[in-house]
Amino acid sequence: MPAGRANQPARLRPLCDFARMAAELQRVPLAQDAVFRPPTVLGKAELGRLRKQPPPGQALEGALDGLFGQPDGPALARLAVQDKDPRVAVAAVRAAAVLAERHPRLYAFLPTLDARTSVELAQAIVQFDFATGCDTPVHFALDALHHPDARVVAMAAHGALDLAEATTASAPLNRTVQWLADAKGSPALRVAIARRLGNAGFVQLLPLWQRLAADRDLAVAAEAQVAAARLSPAAARGWVKAAMADRSPWRQITALRAAPLAYAFDPDALSGHLARLCASSAFWRDAANGAPVRVADVCARVSALLRAEAVDAMPINPSTSSKKARSR
Repeated sequence: MPAGRANQPARLRPLCDFARMAAELQRVPLAQDAVFRPPTVLGKAELGRLRKQPPPGQALEGALDGLFGQPDGPALARLAVQDKDPRVAVAAVRAAAVLAERHPRLYAFLPTLDARTSVELAQAIVQFDFATGCDTPVHFALDALHHPDARVVAMAAHGALDLAEATTASAPLNRTVQWLADAKGSPALRVAIARRLGNAGFVQLLPLWQRLAADRDLAVAAEAQVAAARLSPAAARGWVKAAMADRSPWRQITALRAAPLAYAFDPDALSGHLARLCASSAFWRDAANGAPVRVADVCARVSALLRAEAVDAMPINPSTSSKKARSR
């Protein structure tokens, strides 16, 4: 689980129960719900004018914010999010996200998110769904994991990981893990999500990393190996030393990243490998973002970590600590 802030436990919250919220809303007659009340003639006329041309110097989304702030704003938002003009629908969905906190029935009128949804509109819908903080909208937001555009998939995947770090919900994380295991996403995004999941250190994901260590994408396999080393460092010692001796820069860098985990108690065992790699001129392009990564730079950071006082050499109790201090 997430470690939380320094000296503070992680305070996870549950997602809100959308079904229960919807059941409570059923007690409110539609005629009394601001979302369903017919908007005024003036309000509809203003919406029509704005959709054709927003005020000079003002973005459409800002203009809609002002319109939705009026008494019949929720009803106007219901109309605007379904507009056939994608430009209007995107601006309306973004502007209505805040309004939906007080009027959750707006959620029922969001456009359908599928493979044909434009990138901007899909991103706006995902943002809206996650902003509700409720289980059902978040579930539908994760349909974006199957969108053909990597930008939409990235928003959904990172949103699910944000929730995993802040809530007790497991379903969004599970769907993202399944997406990663299915190997259907863009290579760069799979690497980025695998790295973030690995850094989170979720113990229950060890079987995933053991499986992905044989992934056909070598960069994903590398992330899986490092993630597995975080959870089971003793099991990583063999391949870390072997990979350090490999001629491939990506294998060397993968081994270096896992080295502080696997050899924290025995840093001297790597001294020969580190001396060679820290003098290397080789580099590898990070598959997540394309940035060049020098083997020597990674080696220098790893060496600094391993030079720190070993865990088993630290004083066990205050009396031992004071004796060591006096002996120095």
